[in-house]
Amino acid sequence: MSHLLRVSEDFDDIFIKSVALMHDILEDTPVTKNDLLALDYSNEFVETLEILENSYDTYTEYIDHLIESQNLVALQVKLKDLLHNMDLTRLAKVTARDIKRSKKYIDAYSKIITKLEGEKL
Repeated sequence: MSHLLRVSEDFDDIFIKSVALMHDILEDTPVTKNDLLALDYSNEFVETLEILENSYDTYTEYIDHLIESQNLVALQVKLKDLLHNMDLTRLAKVTARDIKRSKKYIDAYSKIITKLEGEKL
């Protein structure tokens, strides 16, 4: 739960903050797109959550899809998500696996930032 709060804490816009708070819901829970639509979440909101769902064979495919979506809200939320996931100081003990995972997140963060530099989405 603290991860979701950390990802959302810097956003003032209620739409972006809400997406940040729920960015893992489709990937990590049994909640579906149709469940959210039945609860009257907007199509735009649900589509943004779908973009943030990693349902790809590789992490590279997922990040590429995210970038290609040009969804600025999803990209902003993903950058905050990656920043929090890369923060090894939040762990009691850092393992080789944690370092390897952080390198993957650093690569994804760099790829998104590089793509966004100088571009108007």
